[in-house]
Amino acid sequence: MKRKYLVFVLMLIIVFVSFSRSAFAMSYESDHDLQAYLTVEDRVVNKATDWFVQNYGEFYEIEDLHASLVRSFNNQLKTRYTVAIHCMTRLKAESPAELPFIRGLYDAVKDKRDDTRPLKAAVDYYAVEIVDFSKDLSPLSVDIVIPVDNETKDVNTAEIYIQDGNTTTLYPAVDYELDAQKLYLSGKNSVDEVYSAYQTAQSSARGFSDYNRIAARDYALAWVGSNVVGCYDHPLGCSILQDRTKWNNSVYYYNSNLVHDDCADFVSQAMSAGGLPEDGSSGSTWFRVKYTYTMAWGAPWTNVAYMLPYMTSSAHQFWDSSSFAVCNAGNILLTESDHVVMITLNDTVTHRYTGHTNDKKGVDFYDEAGYQYYAIKTT
Repeated sequence: MKRKYLVFVLMLIIVFVSFSRSAFAMSYESDHDLQAYLTVEDRVVNKATDWFVQNYGEFYEIEDLHASLVRSFNNQLKTRYTVAIHCMTRLKAESPAELPFIRGLYDAVKDKRDDTRPLKAAVDYYAVEIVDFSKDLSPLSVDIVIPVDNETKDVNTAEIYIQDGNTTTLYPAVDYELDAQKLYLSGKNSVDEVYSAYQTAQSSARGFSDYNRIAARDYALAWVGSNVVGCYDHPLGCSILQDRTKWNNSVYYYNSNLVHDDCADFVSQAMSAGGLPEDGSSGSTWFRVKYTYTMAWGAPWTNVAYMLPYMTSSAHQFWDSSSFAVCNAGNILLTESDHVVMITLNDTVTHRYTGHTNDKKGVDFYDEAGYQYYAIKTT
């Protein structure tokens, strides 16, 4: 009797194992078939999204994520797909002291053998006044490029690149992946820069003390579209991406003489919202007539070549030279000699800008050669 029972149980086990293997095989084949049904484009978008979430998810809560394939370029050997990703982020850290960069700064102060009180004061100032630490949601945009071999169409082994927000330059994503240890070491190596910026802030006669950099930041974020992939009537075709429905057209009247090259106009609007005083009514000063269609505006308002010398001149002294680590929201970045944007976040984990001409909102940027930073007021 016992022998028959044992044989019965053994047969049940064999049947169960066989069924499980069969079910697993069917499941594997089903998943494999599902992947086969996905287009190359779908797999590219999935790969870009996975990298994005893995990279930023260590430091941020990510909400309202949108990923879309915006363009592709075929050079016969490979097709280069560009995926535009936009989302809202919130820092996971509960205080500035939890940020790796800030920890690195404080540890660098501890490593000094001389009197560290001035350095400590500078780092305290940086942590409180410079870092845009907030538990509010902030927009983040990244363009991810994935070149796929045209013959194999193998997306899994394809490299991932980040595209510069203003040019076609590609950067290997692996070189720019967020890493707590790298941020910490960057903080340790930046303590002298932070101290120098602190001394400048205490002594410089430049800057506009009544400037509200947060109001300027909020204006910039309010009047630009996110994930803009469409273009308007540019004579060269779809080379400039804009969403004019998101512009402040009721105050700053739409003018066809500005709309295809309006980076300076947009930054001027934001600086004006921050309280920077407009100046005069002739073509040589910083102003733009509001609420009506007119050809009246100052060259420094609409042209970077005139804006830079106006803002840094001894007569006005609104802009003071700054740096990547120190320049923060509401302050200024020139990515090229003729292109200006507004920095809208520096929380030490990421640095982001917002601008027009190509409408960009919360673009993650890095300290590239040739970038120029200016602070109106860092506090």
